[in-house]
Amino acid sequence: RVLKRLKRVDLERAAERVVHGRCDPREFVTILGEFAAAAAVVAGAKFVSPLLAKMANDAPGQALAQAIRDLLAGLSRSKAATNDLGGLFVDPASYPEVFAIKSETEAIHHAFSEELAEIRTALKNPSIKFRSLRTGPTSMLEYLIELPRAAAVPREWNEVSSTQRLARYVTPRTEELLDQLARRREELALATKQAWKQLLLGFSGAQRSAMHAVSRALAGLDALHA
Repeated sequence: RVLKRLKRVDLERAAERVVHGRCDPREFVTILGEFAAAAAVVAGAKFVSPLLAKMANDAPGQALAQAIRDLLAGLSRSKAATNDLGGLFVDPASYPEVFAIKSETEAIHHAFSEELAEIRTALKNPSIKFRSLRTGPTSMLEYLIELPRAAAVPREWNEVSSTQRLARYVTPRTEELLDQLARRREELALATKQAWKQLLLGFSGAQRSAMHAVSRALAGLDALHA
């Protein structure tokens, strides 16, 4: 059944898409799944033909399957399914730069929480929360304090939007943190793109010959069963 399914997959072409970096995370994980299945079939097959037996023995099926398992252990399959580079990498040891930026981002979010505590104290309102306001399809104002227009606020607060009933403010500390957060988000986007590029280069460089060997051995097994 596995062999029948794999017959519908062009493993040689899939390998070249990985080698030349032409696949996105979703396709990459799918390709690796097909190669893991193919490697398992080749490793477990028994060949009568000496030529096919040699092809199977020469194809490092078990080593390729293990390399695929190791690589996928450091990735989020759910994030790969949506091509979300920001959440794709889950192994700090393998992607230290990505996780260093994420750690800095978490520290900024903690600072926002501290600022909210200060705001609650200043306004004598322990239930007040930060609000967000969508301003376009992909744009949003974050960490706003929303109050009735008549409410008294510290003079240094900046009003960023208002309605007939409400006014929305940011504090000086919030503005500072928002600038930091924007920089970290830009850095994270660059770091994840670089990590993705390096992942494809590293895996294809180490496993290119193994993928092609498994693909050829599988083609031989398919011909034997034709």
